[in-house]
Amino acid sequence: MAIAVAFRFREREYYQELNTGDELLMGCHKKDTVQIPNSKEHLLIMKNVGDEVKAAAAEPLRLPGSLLSCNELMVLSRSVEATLYLSRVIPRSAKAVNLPYNGSIRVGRHPDNDIVVSYPIISGHHFQLQLEAGQVHVQDQNSTNGLYLNGKRISKAIMKSGDVLSIYTFRFILQNGMLYFENIGSSIRVSENIEKMDRPAAPDVVMPKAAPQKAVQPKAPGQSPAAGGIKPPKAVSTAVYPQYQLSPRIREQLPHEPIILSSAPGHGASIGGRRSNFAYLISSGAMLAASLATGMLTPAALLMRAAGMISPLANMAMYNKMSKEERQQLEEYEKMRQERYQAYIDSQKARICKVADVQRRILTAENPAPAACMDTVKSLKRNLWERMPSDSDFLTVRLGIGKVKLCVEVKSRANTDGFVMEDDELEELAGQIIEETRYVENVPVRVSLKEQRTVGIVGEKADVFYQLRSMLVELATMHSFRDVHIIGLFEEDSMKTWGLIRWLPHIWDESGQVRYIAFDEKRRHTVCELLADMIRRRKLEAHPENGTKQTQVLPHYIIIAENQKLLQDESIYEDLVSNNQALGITTVLLASRLYELPQTCQYIVDLSEASALAYEREKYDERSMFRPDAQIHTADLKAFARKLAAVELKDRASEAELPSSITFLQGYHARRVEDLDVFSRWERSEPHRTLAAPIGMMAGRKLFYLNVLDGNEAHGPHGLLAGTTGSGKSELLQSWILSMAVSYHPHDVNFVIIDYKGGGMSDLMEPLPHVVGKITNISRNIGRSLVSLKSEVKRRQQLFAEYGVNNIEKYQRAYRNGEAKERLPHLIIVTDEFAEMKKEEPEFMTELNSIAAVGRSLGVHMLLATQKPAGVVTDQISANSRFRICMKVQDVADSREMLKRPDAARITQAGRAYVRVGEDELFELFQSFYSAAGYSETITDKMSTENLVRVVGVTGNRINPLPKKKKEAVELDELTAVIKYINRVCKEHGIEKMAGPWLPELPDWLTLEELGVTGGFDGTSWNPPKGLIVPVGRYDIPAAQAQGVQALDFMGVGHYGVYGSNVTGKTFFLKTVLVGLCRYYTPSQVNVYVIDANTWSMTEFSGMPQVRQVILNSEAEKLQSFAKKIYLELEARRKAFQKHAVSSLAAYREAVAKDTPAIVVMIDQIKPMFEQSPEMSEVLQELAASGATYGIYLIYTTHTSLGLSYKFTQLIKGCVTFQMPEKGDYSQLVGPIAGISLPNVQGRALMRGNPPVAFQAAVYADAKEDTARHEQILALAEQMTAAWNASQHPQAEAAAAGQEPVAEAAAAAGEATYHGEVTYHGEAEPKAAPVPEKAEEQNYDNRSCIPIGTYSDDMEPAFLDLAEQTICLICAEHPEHSRAFLKRLEGTLRKKPEENSVVLLNEMTYAEVLPDLKEKLNERLKLLNQNKKKTGFVEKDWILTYMQICVLIEDLPKLMAVLPEADQKTLRMILSKSAGLGVIVLMAVTKEELLAEKKDIVLDFAMKKQFAVIVDGNPIEYSAFQIEGDAVMADMLLDEDESAVVQDGRIRFVRSV
Repeated sequence: MAIAVAFRFREREYYQELNTGDELLMGCHKKDTVQIPNSKEHLLIMKNVGDEVKAAAAEPLRLPGSLLSCNELMVLSRSVEATLYLSRVIPRSAKAVNLPYNGSIRVGRHPDNDIVVSYPIISGHHFQLQLEAGQVHVQDQNSTNGLYLNGKRISKAIMKSGDVLSIYTFRFILQNGMLYFENIGSSIRVSENIEKMDRPAAPDVVMPKAAPQKAVQPKAPGQSPAAGGIKPPKAVSTAVYPQYQLSPRIREQLPHEPIILSSAPGHGASIGGRRSNFAYLISSGAMLAASLATGMLTPAALLMRAAGMISPLANMAMYNKMSKEERQQLEEYEKMRQERYQAYIDSQKARICKVADVQRRILTAENPAPAACMDTVKSLKRNLWERMPSDSDFLTVRLGIGKVKLCVEVKSRANTDGFVMEDDELEELAGQIIEETRYVENVPVRVSLKEQRTVGIVGEKADVFYQLRSMLVELATMHSFRDVHIIGLFEEDSMKTWGLIRWLPHIWDESGQVRYIAFDEKRRHTVCELLADMIRRRKLEAHPENGTKQTQVLPHYIIIAENQKLLQDESIYEDLVSNNQALGITTVLLASRLYELPQTCQYIVDLSEASALAYEREKYDERSMFRPDAQIHTADLKAFARKLAAVELKDRASEAELPSSITFLQGYHARRVEDLDVFSRWERSEPHRTLAAPIGMMAGRKLFYLNVLDGNEAHGPHGLLAGTTGSGKSELLQSWILSMAVSYHPHDVNFVIIDYKGGGMSDLMEPLPHVVGKITNISRNIGRSLVSLKSEVKRRQQLFAEYGVNNIEKYQRAYRNGEAKERLPHLIIVTDEFAEMKKEEPEFMTELNSIAAVGRSLGVHMLLATQKPAGVVTDQISANSRFRICMKVQDVADSREMLKRPDAARITQAGRAYVRVGEDELFELFQSFYSAAGYSETITDKMSTENLVRVVGVTGNRINPLPKKKKEAVELDELTAVIKYINRVCKEHGIEKMAGPWLPELPDWLTLEELGVTGGFDGTSWNPPKGLIVPVGRYDIPAAQAQGVQALDFMGVGHYGVYGSNVTGKTFFLKTVLVGLCRYYTPSQVNVYVIDANTWSMTEFSGMPQVRQVILNSEAEKLQSFAKKIYLELEARRKAFQKHAVSSLAAYREAVAKDTPAIVVMIDQIKPMFEQSPEMSEVLQELAASGATYGIYLIYTTHTSLGLSYKFTQLIKGCVTFQMPEKGDYSQLVGPIAGISLPNVQGRALMRGNPPVAFQAAVYADAKEDTARHEQILALAEQMTAAWNASQHPQAEAAAAGQEPVAEAAAAAGEATYHGEVTYHGEAEPKAAPVPEKAEEQNYDNRSCIPIGTYSDDMEPAFLDLAEQTICLICAEHPEHSRAFLKRLEGTLRKKPEENSVVLLNEMTYAEVLPDLKEKLNERLKLLNQNKKKTGFVEKDWILTYMQICVLIEDLPKLMAVLPEADQKTLRMILSKSAGLGVIVLMAVTKEELLAEKKDIVLDFAMKKQFAVIVDGNPIEYSAFQIEGDAVMADMLLDEDESAVVQDGRIRFVRSV
């Protein structure tokens, strides 16, 4: 018995069959039967001894015994993953599987697999074969024992023909699309589902259940036996009308991916080289001979040719020296090459044949023979009328059976049709298989009547007729009469042959009134006239000026003419043979010979030859030969047509059952308006439960109620209405509004009518007490109207919140129960011609959609009407509209936009409409009420059913046997009569029209005080709010029903631009902002710089303590200094923020210095500033880019953004616009302003936002006259300055209150103006009374480093360091400035009375002070010299034990003028000795004295120290001091609180705290 051996070792599987007595060696020895790389010699030795195998193994393998049995899995080693499985060899199973082209096959032990293999080592679901376009993909399903392909373990792979898939000894072999099994035997079961895996189920029979029999009359598609309520005559026979429903068509796709054949493997290197060398040698010789013959061979060319021939000769010589073994290897390679490539070609041919089988099966199933089509109709199968216009084979019909090209491209990588150097039989195989499989036999030959718009059928009359019958049968079976209409024009003698097709539903027109069939000239003219109307309409729709997209035109008309002569005299002949796809027409012409067809005929079916041909006019070389299908006889065709005539579609309402018109009162069954009894209806109505109102009549005389309430049982809350001119759209709207008014109380339902057709409808409906507002396209304030609507929505939300309800139904119920106090009606917004409104007021339309989105639960409903919805109904409108009413529309695109189907494009009756709710939750056809009918007391409730009896002709035409009645002339219509009646009822019961939504306008004059903002300046102090928020006016947001304080949030927004025309209030607004800043923030919180380049009126604010500087555009020097200061401030704050790791002013205040002020730069008319100087332009750009980050904000005015760079304006986030010359300017500056009006009122402005906010700017002073406002500002500035000075200087405040200042009180107590010193032994002298200290001031820790503010270049604390240089000049242009600075330093020094002894040296005190100073210094000098001899003496530490003597000279020139010469020398000596003896000297001088040529000895000595503080003027003008570095930046004017410290040639600017 032969035994199969499967040995797995290190992820590889080795298979061998072992016959009885045979021995098998596995390992890496060269004599081992099975070579296993990276193993041991003779790793495993086995011998078949019958039913068992005798085995031996080397390390690391371990056998379970010396004799091994079959069908047992043996683990020989876990370290190297070695396993062994033995089984009996079983020949290839007969149960081979023909793999499908597409599909999925599961293999495993579990019964639910497609291939079940019942062996224990097979997992329940072992692996899966995925077939995709003939390719076989295999995937392991996480099996226990794994899966191997050609001996290699895989998880996923692609199989090729000849591949072996194995699970130990169980082998699955793929060969030419077949799957074979080895060593499995009978333990396998193959499912029958595999054969039909890649094809859909055959169409099943859907024969309807038995139903009560009713009369059968010949009828048009969708037509009921009874029309208009008139009973049909008694029928001679009865039958069932099958109710058929279209179901999804299940299709297969033809294979489409190309098949690329691989090239044959190359020849052996030497053999191939020999042949190529030989060929090259021949060609080179030929070229050499040609050159010799033509005399063109030069010595150089001869040398090149000779060299080229040497190489191949050398190669051929080498081949002749090959050994026998090498030649044998080449021959074996060639044999293997041929075998393998032949096997590959066979597998690819099998794959191609499988593609052909799939193509044949799909095409045959989708294009059945005529007999199969007739069986479909007879049995009413599911595939009846299954083709849709969107299908690729729509209007494709079968001609017969023939051959067609393979549906996929087969090509080879090899050069099969070009020049080759040598012949190769294998290379020719690819070309052969391509040629053999190019065509597929026994496949339906088809023609597309959609692509070929003129088709001629040529041949004998009988043959042509039979061919046409076959085509008509498939056409009528596969295509619905909704999508395809058939028109037959025949000779009179063909009535018997073709008259029976009149039963086809495709022959009827869209209204079901006329059959498109003619057998005489008169009838032919009538049919062609009907077609002419249709053609004109479709030409108009397809015209490029209409802007309509090119879509498929439906229904498609198939026009059959028995001969060309029948059409040539008709006006539409040129259109019928023009092949114009926009017309949706295909013309089929019958002829006995080709000559009788028109020149434009695109496709020809030639039956005159022995073999039938079909071809395009311009592609005769691609003609198809076919065998026509079996002939259809007359009786069979008649039965087919009669059967098809009786089939009705379930989902199509029958228009014939609807009345042609019905008046409003007829719909209510009322003779007079009083019969409506509206007050009783109002009393009975429950608007919280339903808002249903009748608007038309459906089939069976059922009224259609439109219920705009929100909910599953209703249709609302919003909807769309579409109808072209003359469709009755406005009439339907009027009837619905009137019906709602009849059914519901004026306080339960309100209407706002938006009429963009000039106001005609809204004027008619306005007298109704239910109509509370109207908007027309001639209204002046449309935006305000929208705001009113939005305000109403907001008001309703607030009411709902107040009473704890979440929808209008609950609120109205609460009102009826007495819980709610205010009656709240449903508000219905009706828009007629919203397409025009959307075009003229797009923002208005957008807001209406927003109202619709939020208003559904608030009782706000919307109905939008338009003539042409296609391209107008946006996704947002569509999403908000639950119900859609579609009347007659211009084209199918409009119908599909509304209904998702083309039905409304076929409506011909005015007032007829389809209604669709949701996703076909409701789909009905109804005839709407007609409220414009004349009104009189004699009007009855009978509907227009007169003369509905018709005589139906053979061609479907109806004849009215009775004359129409004449209508009586009336002056009053029903609409007016009903409105008058409703108003009369309201008057009788005291019912008033409810007020419409409205919002109050903002006042034209508004003061800051009237804003009601608390905090800020109260006359004596400030209570500032957080941030930097400035109230500037009152905003108005009607959409939110909100008015409040409009503010500028500098910290939140950043910079602001203020735009507006002349005399609109820009400068006035800037002043309001300035006053607001000063009112609400202290000078330590905000500093304001004002640049006035406009009216120069901003100087009146210079007295405000927060205003640092007011600069006019004419003050060039000040502007230059300002630019430098702002630049320096920006750089300083950038450094400071980075150092302390903060990113905002608020964070810096919290973490570092809470009194760091925000800086606001105000520029009135900014454009000149960009032209002032490059420095100013750069600073403004930098300020806009990064200023807000560091608490420096810009606000400017200008007329327009023109002239400002785009980069600059993009950095300005805040924007205020006053009146602008162009409306488009607002959108550019502040954003879309739909619904926001800006009346021509000074001070009315818009604030940028989303959306923008309108506000009225407040006035900065409550006075109409400029003079009065100026006086108020001066008074406010004086008051604020006094309050601020009082808060900053408590001594002055105490003096003002009648108290003695601290210094004066100390003097009165007899204390000295300077103090003693601390001895080396720690004995302290009396201390001075402390000076009050502000919490905000800088720390004063080192007595020699006096804090004077913060450095302007880094915002770090600034100190006057007198430790080394003890003499400092305080310089100023004005003496009072230097004395004030010196006074401030004195106050700081006195804060350390225990360390500082302050000495005031002037013309009054020098006689006492100088001797005392001299004595103390001499004493200190003596002690210093004594202590220097001591070991470990530190001079710096020693001097700190003495008090620091601070000599302050507030007017040096004045002092020197009275000092005797001896005292001058004494003072000069004191200055020279001060450095090491704990003395500092501060002297105030003027710039004039510094620049004088002659100086006293003291000033001269002090100036040599080059240490000074400049407190006013321009530092660069103090030429007595040498300034190194960037002298340009030092060239600027100092502010009031600024100073410049000059020390060692360096200048640094300081800002006082």
